[in-house]
Amino acid sequence: MALYYELQVFNDVYTLVQKVFLYTQEFPREYKYTLGQDMKRDAIQLVRSIYRANKAKDKVVYLEAFLDDFELLKFEIRLCVDMKILAIKKQAERTSWSSNDAAGAFASPLKLPVAGRSSSSSDGSFSYVGSYGIYWSSTVSGTYASCLLFNSSHADMSSDYRAGGFSVRCLKD
Repeated sequence: MALYYELQVFNDVYTLVQKVFLYTQEFPREYKYTLGQDMKRDAIQLVRSIYRANKAKDKVVYLEAFLDDFELLKFEIRLCVDMKILAIKKQAERTSWSSNDAAGAFASPLKLPVAGRSSSSSDGSFSYVGSYGIYWSSTVSGTYASCLLFNSSHADMSSDYRAGGFSVRCLKD
């Protein structure tokens, strides 16, 4: 019997759990502690099912539980996408970068530079040029919108007041 952590399915599910934890950090407050927590709990339950199935003589019960929990998590992810809480395409772009920072953003096919943002002053100046790349996404929530923020040490999705002067890259869906 193989150790559960040596199984390919365990490694794939572990990667999924990590992504669920990463993406739910960026949920709006009203969903972070409800739907986001449920998704984390359901993702961890998948790991438990693999562990239990691996050590049990009768694996069917645990594998059926795994499949049920997996379908529930897929539903929760679809709900998040439909409600525009989770933007899969945007996350997929960032996770394809060679590194999760400004160097990865510039090395990506989009060639995103650290362009900074327009200043809030009325003189038309820019701030953070050469330090931060900040790009709007199409995900809007009231007076706020999601944005991609990166610098020399990290990249992450965030949200900001829509009146901010961030960069835009037009992409075809």
